[in-house]
Amino acid sequence: MSEELIARVAAEVDRIVALPLDQQPTAFGLVRDELESVLNGAENSFFDGSSKTGE
Repeated sequence: MSEELIARVAAEVDRIVALPLDQQPTAFGLVRDELESVLNGAENSFFDGSSKTGE
């Protein structure tokens, strides 16, 4: 993983931890889905700000 991707994931995890507990599973699921897409070579859209949850 690139350092940039690691930093983005870390920032997103920090944001998710601040969400109410009932919103965290969905938000973590979106991060998981995005990481799976990145690993499968799909275009990264989650971390460019086009898809946010809980805000």
